[in-house]
Amino acid sequence: AGVRSEVRVAHAEAGAARARTAPQLSANGFASKGDMQSVLSTGMGVEPEALVLGPAKSFTDLNFTLMFPLYTGGRLSGVVSASSASEKAAQEDAKEMKAEVTLMVRESYLRVLLAEDLLSAQQARVDAAGSMVRNAQAQFDVGKSIQANVQRATAELADARRELTMTQNDRDKMMLDLLEAMGARLDSSVTLTSSLQLSPQPKDLAEYLTDAGNNRGSLVAATQRVRAAKAGLSAARGAQGPQLFGFAISDTFSPRDEMGKSSGYTVGLNLSLPLYD
Repeated sequence: AGVRSEVRVAHAEAGAARARTAPQLSANGFASKGDMQSVLSTGMGVEPEALVLGPAKSFTDLNFTLMFPLYTGGRLSGVVSASSASEKAAQEDAKEMKAEVTLMVRESYLRVLLAEDLLSAQQARVDAAGSMVRNAQAQFDVGKSIQANVQRATAELADARRELTMTQNDRDKMMLDLLEAMGARLDSSVTLTSSLQLSPQPKDLAEYLTDAGNNRGSLVAATQRVRAAKAGLSAARGAQGPQLFGFAISDTFSPRDEMGKSSGYTVGLNLSLPLYD
């Protein structure tokens, strides 16, 4: 859940960065009353910001402010590239986590299958040792064998049963590991529907290493983080250059101004250049 949340956050941040490259429009309403002129500002977090000069009396105003970037020296494009790379890195982190969980479950499942095969082999050993005890006892009863052979077969059976108990315990532990890897209740019942099969690998080691380098989530995520860092550096450099924006402002207000107007508009350009930072 935490990884999926990080992906959603990164996606939202990338969308917000892309939105800043498009025109921004805000609608603002003001109502004031006082005994001096005041500069009224939009609420915190609203962009683009509108500033309205309110007169020293009751005043209402409906404002629309439109602003759009014309040239930012690569600042906005760098922010977009950095956010997009960070989003892809988060997606690859989620992919890596999914792959790790899949690997854990698959390994645990194969261990359970191996434990089942070992348990079957150990049970066959117990059955064979039991047959040896019965045969040795029968041979001894008819005088064709000695007591030592019966004792040797009995000791073999006891050792086989001990190994069977140990193998059963190992199988049960492997099953608990599988349930834990799956995120299931440890008292859940699991039925295995397959068995271990030997099959040749479709690729050689070099091909697997190449695939890992190209597709492994953690490696791809690291590459994207490097890309995000470079794009962030580009955005920082762009912020040191001229920033040119166009704007359009429309106001409808009451009471009328000194010219008898109750509405008006302004269009223009805004050029900013940081001189010292």
